[in-house]
Amino acid sequence: MTTPFQIDRLTSHQDQPSSGQLTAAVVGSFYLVLGLFGFMVTGSSSFTGFDPQHNIAGMTVNPLQNVLHLLIGGVGIGAYVGPSVARLYGVGLFVVCGALCVIGLIAGGDANFLNLDQGANAVHGLTAVLGALIAVLPVGRNRADSAQGER
Repeated sequence: MTTPFQIDRLTSHQDQPSSGQLTAAVVGSFYLVLGLFGFMVTGSSSFTGFDPQHNIAGMTVNPLQNVLHLLIGGVGIGAYVGPSVARLYGVGLFVVCGALCVIGLIAGGDANFLNLDQGANAVHGLTAVLGALIAVLPVGRNRADSAQGER
């Protein structure tokens, strides 16, 4: 007996999100929360100022960095829509967070307009590595499926 409101179950791995999509959504959620908590800590302080007192779990933040975290988070959650979008997000994450890590290592004093410290460098460096992993994670359940391309 069928009803007009019968729910179809996902039976094919083609309908399941890829590991890259799931990882992108998790990373995006983390950065969205980090950006929101960052605004709770910084309030309406100097948008690009360096202040070591604006701290979240050992990582200093400022409003500009919070905006970047919200953007990274929103795009990450949006990358859940498809494997190719998740891969593109992974590449972007590798480039952007890798650049943030390098900037944090180089910048000091007044040049540190993003309020980056060792904690932020560690988070951005690990995120860059995760971005590279998202970009290369297989699309299907195994390599044979992913070698044939997205379905």
